[in-house]
Amino acid sequence: MVRERATDDDWEVRQKVAELLAFDDEPTSLEILLERVRKDDDWDVLHAAAASARRRTGPESLELDYALVQAEYDEVEDDTLTRLRERGDPLRILQALPGIREEYEDELFRPLVAALTSRDPLPLEAAAEALASPDARTVEVAAGILGRGGDAASAHDEGLVTATRAAIDRWKADLQRLLATERLHELDGSTARLGRLLWACGRLGVGAELLIEASTLGGIGAEGLPLRTEAITALTGGAGGAAGAEALAAAATSPEAPLRALASSGLARLAPRQAAALAEQALDDRSSFDRLVATLGADRLGELLRGNADNPHLQGVLLPHLVAQADLHGLAALAADGALEDDARLGAIEALAKMASEPAEDAIRATATDEATDEELRKAAWRALRRSKRARAGRKGANR
Repeated sequence: MVRERATDDDWEVRQKVAELLAFDDEPTSLEILLERVRKDDDWDVLHAAAASARRRTGPESLELDYALVQAEYDEVEDDTLTRLRERGDPLRILQALPGIREEYEDELFRPLVAALTSRDPLPLEAAAEALASPDARTVEVAAGILGRGGDAASAHDEGLVTATRAAIDRWKADLQRLLATERLHELDGSTARLGRLLWACGRLGVGAELLIEASTLGGIGAEGLPLRTEAITALTGGAGGAAGAEALAAAATSPEAPLRALASSGLARLAPRQAAALAEQALDDRSSFDRLVATLGADRLGELLRGNADNPHLQGVLLPHLVAQADLHGLAALAADGALEDDARLGAIEALAKMASEPAEDAIRATATDEATDEELRKAAWRALRRSKRARAGRKGANR
């Protein structure tokens, strides 16, 4: 009769039940007390249940501690976190994480996660088992532990791949369900979970086919960008071999600038020939082009630069490379070419000024004194000439 009143609508009745059950040795009564600790929304009931549970379990038991961190109120005992950090069972702690309220993220959740990730050795068995949790944050923590496990975590590769496959399928389904609503923020937990699983796969060198699939998740939608970024980052480590390189090549020419830069850098390191072949497609993207051209020989690079440097829309990408190559002949020819648009000639003049050398100044002066050249462009050439001289004089002074 007493146990049946444990969920009574009257808090005073629930409090009295909690006090009485301290004197009943039945396991069922202890479980009722712990349940009241975890779920009761009344502060007095919680404290009565906690006191009774401690009387039942004794001072050394951690049963009450696992329940206290999931309570409605942040009323843990003074040494609860210390006890769990030092003696808590990793799986029990992982199982308790879903019950921790979001408002106690800093006070309880993060310290418990830190306690798990700082253990030596890492609790890999518990983390592998927790991958099956329906709670996104718990899976995220478990994947983080496995990803740090190195060779010791290899026994759990299959479980990690299985969990990642399930998380991808769930994320796709969640995206389709939420796209028709105004609740896309509800995808955040699913995204964080899958992102951590992809990270762990990359760290452990498993699930390459899943990383390749994830590199295009969500098309070019903002919702999937964190996942595509995580997958591309993992692939830059060499996962997937030739297929992984193909995925990087596709990302290197995608509409998303952050992915292009990331993929280009990885491709240049892993597959230089593929990277070189893509350089011409990246002429309008300085970040990607700079990474891809590292794989080109000087002759091929010079040819590519000169062949496109007359396009004012590409000069911001190409001219710095011509300056770095000290390609005086190519830049002088552009500056002097009266058939080009003034914008293109001006770009070449500015590049010559950046070189800050006497031969480059001679080329600028030739344009500045050319009567057939537009007056505004000639004025710009004189200004560039003065800047070049100042830069050269400053460099001489610094070398004294």
